[in-house]
Formats: sequence, C-alpha cells, structure tokens
Amino acid sequence: MSTPGIIVVKSVEQKASAVIPTMPVESVDVQSASQLVFHRYGNTYLLSQVWSQGDFNGREANVASTERKLAKQYKAPDKTAAVAIAAE
Repeated sequence: MSTPGIIVVKSVEQKASAVIPTMPVESVDVQSASQLVFHRYGNTYLLSQVWSQGDFNGREANVASTERKLAKQYKAPDKTAAVAIAAE
C-alpha cells in the first residue's frame, strides 16, 4: 500500500527502512535520469529530493529537525550529492 506524499526507503536485505514525508517539487527540465539527491553536513547525508527519469515532477523531503540542527551547526550543506538510480 502506498500513501501519497510518503516515500519508504528500504535496505536491500529488508532489515532497515525509513518513512519520509515529502511534498511535490517541479523542475524546469525533464530529468535525464532517475536520481536521489542528498544534502551533506559533515559525515551525515540526508535525503533531499527524489526524481524520476523523463519527468518534470519529483518529491522533496520535508526538512526534519535533524537537518535544522545540522544546518545551524554547518550554516549550509557542504555539498549536495546526486545518486543515479539504475532501472531494474
């Protein structure tokens, strides 16, 4: 069962998972590849956006208290990392 606005991320082994509330986000360009976008604060990576290949629409994770605390400490993400998702 899927719930609008919720993304569930699971480990390959299905032993760990995270439920992430999201909101819609749009891009000016069609996405050339599916990707996950992370914000990095020190050694901590937090999921920021999820994009699907061939689409203008994506999902943006709601900013959690963890990210707000890290943002105060680091002022801004050191780097945003995008990870391409291979189609199965």
